[in-house]
Amino acid sequence: MPSLTPCCGASVGAIPRRGDDILLLTRAWYPDGVAPPAGHDDHDGDSLAAEVAEETGLTVTWRRPLAERLWLPGLCASPPAIPLPGHWWRLEEIGVTGDLAPDPIETRGARWYSPREIEDLVQVTMALATGTITDAVRTTR
Repeated sequence: MPSLTPCCGASVGAIPRRGDDILLLTRAWYPDGVAPPAGHDDHDGDSLAAEVAEETGLTVTWRRPLAERLWLPGLCASPPAIPLPGHWWRLEEIGVTGDLAPDPIETRGARWYSPREIEDLVQVTMALATGTITDAVRTTR
């Protein structure tokens, strides 16, 4: 059931890089899985840097915009997500500094993934999406 509380209708996402590796968070709630730091674009000032700091404890040192207004369907069905649930996204590739300190409420952890590990995650995600494997099988891997 959608919330009647209005939503900002916008999100930010970051792709933190360290060389070829990318930082991904293990999500603390549905949908399960790993994802880059992201959140609602409703902070005062720089919401992307605020989300990265909140979820990872890291500070943004450089940025490269990847997408400014990308519509993605999603779980948010709060107004103004009408007629379809989703958000307008802003996405940036970023560099970070500091000690990784994943937020225990927002995440179940975070770590740097190599390109090969990310490809493995993509294959599992595609298998789940196409029904080739079930979530029960994935969790036993």
